[in-house]
Amino acid sequence: MHAICLQIFRHITQKSLDIRQYACGIFVQSDKKSDCASYAQSLCGVALGDKKQGGENVAAKMYKILTLFSVGAICYGFMEILNRGYSHITMGVLGGASMLVIHIMNGERRQGVSLLSVLAVSAAFITAIEFLAGEYLNRYLGMGIWSYEEVPLNFDGQICLPFAFVWFGLSYIGVLADNFIRRHIFKEYPVIVKRGKEKIPAAVG
Repeated sequence: MHAICLQIFRHITQKSLDIRQYACGIFVQSDKKSDCASYAQSLCGVALGDKKQGGENVAAKMYKILTLFSVGAICYGFMEILNRGYSHITMGVLGGASMLVIHIMNGERRQGVSLLSVLAVSAAFITAIEFLAGEYLNRYLGMGIWSYEEVPLNFDGQICLPFAFVWFGLSYIGVLADNFIRRHIFKEYPVIVKRGKEKIPAAVG
């Protein structure tokens, strides 16, 4: 009888140990799955964060482009109205595009590009798009929006050397306006222009 009870006790003990080992195995697997789940969740969080950040960067760039284009279009249109009493929507488009180029070139000054180079490139760009727009709008379509035929040193009545120098001077005003926009609207560190001396900040927004 004693031997039978001892055999039963040993059998029960062995089964208990087997059950305990099985349960421990389940817990270990659960912990591993939990760790994997946490790791996967972390990866998803990083991916979603990167996607969100990328979307914010695109939105910020679009905001900058629209702001700069609007400023250039409105300011140049207003200057034309003051100068000759009227303007045209195409002048606003050219003014907006010119402001974008000035912004890009002004940013290149942080890479060592001189202010004179910025103004020269801006003036050349304005003169180039003025010529292309004039040949299409004034010559091809016959809209007659502007004409330099009575101005000395003109080319086909669409561009002229005196106004190329005017664009050079206006580009400097555009650089100052770009610095103002960078500081007060975009909250960036602008390139500060002071009487020909360039003060380039270490941080760039």
